[in-house]
Amino acid sequence: MVKVYIDVITGDEMVSDGYPNKEIFNGAGLEVQARFITKGQDDGGIAMNLGEDEEKGADAGGMPEGETVIDIVDRFDLKETKYDKKSFQAYVKVYLNKIKKYLQDKGKAERVPEFQKGVLEMVKMILKNFDDFQFFTGSSMDDEAALALCTYPEGKTEPVFYFFLDGLEGKEY
Repeated sequence: MVKVYIDVITGDEMVSDGYPNKEIFNGAGLEVQARFITKGQDDGGIAMNLGEDEEKGADAGGMPEGETVIDIVDRFDLKETKYDKKSFQAYVKVYLNKIKKYLQDKGKAERVPEFQKGVLEMVKMILKNFDDFQFFTGSSMDDEAALALCTYPEGKTEPVFYFFLDGLEGKEY
């Protein structure tokens, strides 16, 4: 079974536990390791006839050329959006109040203090490294709902995503 994390505001699928992940900031955040993939490279690694494959766009290695994408962005149809520091802070204020109300309405009021503490730490980390982040909405492109925040930690070549976990509901399939 796989758990898919769905935005509680829009119903957009944002990520799944099929990617290496861990809870951070007292469970307020989810850190997910992504990777680059090349779409269109699906010949199973078998180039039976290089001349034929070259006609289809293969390189000398026998693999067809394709578009390089981030696996999570591609799989969940995430849409890149832009924020400056001021607009991100305004977003956080509105969004986190929505999640606080969501938790209270779902009978999870006891979670609110830990959520607020963890989110404060997470937002501080994001603001400290703000220029290193890319921002993605779900497929509905609602910029007042959940965001996927992408960065490339120092020394790493693969992207890492951060999500506000209390704004996501895990559904198992």
